[in-house]
Amino acid sequence: MKVMIVDSSEESLHTEEIVRSVFEDCVVIIVDEILVAKRYIETGIIDLALVEIKLKGESGYRIIKMIKTFSPKTNVAVLSNSRFGLDCSLALALGADDVFVKSIQPNNSKDLKGYLKRLGSGEHANV
Repeated sequence: MKVMIVDSSEESLHTEEIVRSVFEDCVVIIVDEILVAKRYIETGIIDLALVEIKLKGESGYRIIKMIKTFSPKTNVAVLSNSRFGLDCSLALALGADDVFVKSIQPNNSKDLKGYLKRLGSGEHANV
């Protein structure tokens, strides 16, 4: 499993810990710039992208569009400060599988872990 975390905050390390707790032998790539993300997306090697909506000087929506254009089978989950509202609606409309609250709160981590486990078992992640 190759996972790309697109996040410009320090919380990306916590997200990486969650991913590694589910997929022990995965490759995790953390990027915080859209040009670097684009290079990985265009290769088609990413199985899962965890995308923060609010990046420094960029929009996570643009990254979701890129992923769905260059690699439509790549699973996309959005990390947001809220599970409701315009951020989530637009992300889902652009093809994201699900939206998770970006927080170190245990319940939020459980939601993301559940999504990752479903994905790893071959189930459609958005169940």
